[in-house]
Amino acid sequence: WNVQVSQTAFVDQTDATKTLKGAKLVLPVGTLKDVGNVSLAPELYAVEVNADLAVVINATTGTGAGTWRTVFDKDEIKLTVPAGNKKGEYMSTVTWTLMDAPK
Repeated sequence: WNVQVSQTAFVDQTDATKTLKGAKLVLPVGTLKDVGNVSLAPELYAVEVNADLAVVINATTGTGAGTWRTVFDKDEIKLTVPAGNKKGEYMSTVTWTLMDAPK
């Protein structure tokens, strides 16, 4: 199984024609919290979140059985917005996808 993440563009809430150009959301490698599992831990990855699905957690054969919790250090999650964007209230939707499939 694997967990993937993607996001929509950052769009202004009052003017849908305005988007944040060049904005980047980066998730660091998370920390797994083991809840008494008997299998080996899945692999974790740092990703730049964008419109394409990116694998954040991947469990290969013999790993990832049971319940696993991933925690991201809030101080390591990075959102960068280049200069030159117009002031506004922007929103993006982040989508998490759990797949029962290989990476």
